[in-house]
Amino acid sequence: MLAYILFVFAWPRMFVEMGVVGPRAGVIYFGSVVAMLALIRVGSELLPDERVDDLRPALIVAAVGAHFLPFAKAFHTPMFTVLGSLMVVFGAAGLGLGWWWDERAAAASAVVTGVVMLVVIAGDAGLSAPRTRGEQISSRAGRR
Repeated sequence: MLAYILFVFAWPRMFVEMGVVGPRAGVIYFGSVVAMLALIRVGSELLPDERVDDLRPALIVAAVGAHFLPFAKAFHTPMFTVLGSLMVVFGAAGLGLGWWWDERAAAASAVVTGVVMLVVIAGDAGLSAPRTRGEQISSRAGRR
């Protein structure tokens, strides 16, 4: 948690000029959010009634991860591919383990995924930190 706070909020970061976001980026964002909500709703309906509350956390993790995947291209941010892919894998694993083994695995996968998200975001922020004292920080938005 400390590394996340330091890398994301406290340490200076290098930003390079990014390409212009395409005119469809907003549509991609909106479509991803709508698809995520629909996946959560439909997936919840497909889960057995007596287990839906136990298994839903893993379903939500997978849906949120899938909704991040189109962002990498739309917003020129490759970190979303890594983050989204890991979340889909952890969510699917939690859903499968929760279904066939122990429902607590679904909740555990959601907790583990939260930690993984912090690590991925902190790592991405850490990679954009200046490497030497002489590097100047650009005020332009983007990733390196």
